Amino acid sequence: MSITFSKAKLQGFYKLTRIRTIMEFYPILIVLGFVATKSAINLYSIITAISILLTLVAAFIINDVVDSDDDAKDPKKVNRNPISAGIISKQEGFNFYLLFAAVGVLILLFINLHTLLLGIITTVIGYLYSAKPIRLKSRPIVDLLSHGFFLAAAIVLMFTYLPNATVSINTALIVAGVYLFSMGGDLYNELRDWVVDRETGLKNTSHFLGIKASKLLSYILYTLGIGLCAYAALANLVNLY
Repeated sequence: MSITFSKAKLQGFYKLTRIRTIMEFYPILIVLGFVATKSAINLYSIITAISILLTLVAAFIINDVVDSDDDAKDPKKVNRNPISAGIISKQEGFNFYLLFAAVGVLILLFINLHTLLLGIITTVIGYLYSAKPIRLKSRPIVDLLSHGFFLAAAIVLMFTYLPNATVSINTALIVAGVYLFSMGGDLYNELRDWVVDRETGLKNTSHFLGIKASKLLSYILYTLGIGLCAYAALANLVNLY
C-alpha cells in the first residue's frame, strides 16, 4: 500500500475526507451520544468519538472512490471529487480509505469487545453501502435502513457500551430519532442526485416512490426524528425517566 504526495494531492486527499460535510452532523450526534447515555467526558468517550470520526471519514472516502466514474458525469461533482478530477487515482483513494478504516476500528481495542464489534459492523456496512457489487445504496428500502444505521444510529449506540453509561428508554428514543432523521437525509440526497442516478441506472428508494412521495416521506422522517430526539434529550437532561 503506497500513497505519493504533492501539494495538489494533499489538497485532493483533504477534499476526499469530506470533513466539512461530516462536521455538519458529527458534533450533534456526538453530543446526543453523551446525552442519551449520560456518559462522562473521559479517555474512553474521547477515543470513541475519535473512532467515530475516522470511520465516518472512511465511509465518505470509499463513497467517492466507488462513485468517481458517476461523479465525472455530473458537472456539480466532477471537481469536488478529486478522483473524478484526476488528482488522485482510485488505488490511492482506496489506500487512503484503508488507513482511516483500520485506525478507526483498531483504537476501539482500548475500550471493550462490544464497542469493537459494533465499530467493525458499522465500518463494514459503511463500506458495503457504496461498494459494488452489493452497493446497499442502490437497493430500495435497504438504502435508507443502512444509511440510517451506520451514519447515525450506530454512532449513538457506540456510547451505550462505554463504562458507566446509563441506558434507558430515552436512549432508545434518541437512537430511533437519529435513525429516522438520517433516513430522511438519505432521501433528500437521492432527490438531489436524481438526474445523475437515473443516467447511471441506480434504482434506489426515491426511484420507486417518485419525487413527490420521496419529498413527503423525507419531511415526515425529519419531523419524527427531530421530535423524538428533542423529547428524549430533554427528558434525560432533567432526569424525567
